[in-house]
Amino acid sequence: MLYRQRYQLNNKEKEQDAEERFLALVSHRVRTPLNSVIGFSKLLMSGDVSAERTQEFAERIMDSGYQILQYFQNMIDLSEVESGCIHVKPAKVNINRLLADVTEAYKGRIEQDQYIDLYLMNNNQATTVYSDEYVVERVISNVIELARSYINEGLVTIEYETNKDNRIAIEIRGIRSNELEEKNEQRDADQNDYDYFSWKAVNKLLDLIQGRVTHRSDSHEVVYTIVIPGECQAW
Repeated sequence: MLYRQRYQLNNKEKEQDAEERFLALVSHRVRTPLNSVIGFSKLLMSGDVSAERTQEFAERIMDSGYQILQYFQNMIDLSEVESGCIHVKPAKVNINRLLADVTEAYKGRIEQDQYIDLYLMNNNQATTVYSDEYVVERVISNVIELARSYINEGLVTIEYETNKDNRIAIEIRGIRSNELEEKNEQRDADQNDYDYFSWKAVNKLLDLIQGRVTHRSDSHEVVYTIVIPGECQAW
């Protein structure tokens, strides 16, 4: 009886610790960009801001809003996957078109960003894969954000190929600008908090379509490789 009580108490403490960590991560990751939105909004409302600074503050507000949106979308994805609410609907997915659409949407977000460039490398070919378009799009969007947040400044590239197993391999590479290489050898703890949910969401979504993702990084770059199974066809 004493053993069972200790076991139950230990489990309860672990659950409590996990819940407290989860709430702490959510609170911090939402509070930080919200503080940015409020702070820069107050500066804009003061009226004593140059046109150049006004543009910069507006960009900061927009980027913070996207961070909050992406963060909650990841939490929703995780919740829906774990509760079985996302049902895979396989269909022919034009990978080139999908990547082009995601790239354009993301460029719309960062078009005023002086520190990040985003390129789709091989958009002169078209390949289809039999998979779930929503799941693939969410995975790619998340990984682009992971690469972008890792380098802070630099270049993000996207390219893909059909490998020997007739699977699509999508490589998303974040290349850090030279002046930042030495400054960022150690990741900031706050960024790891963000990565926790994004990385978990990516893996959970890929499990639904039997895909996988790997990554490697150093002080200069980070490389994510997403592998999507399915019947591939080049046009």
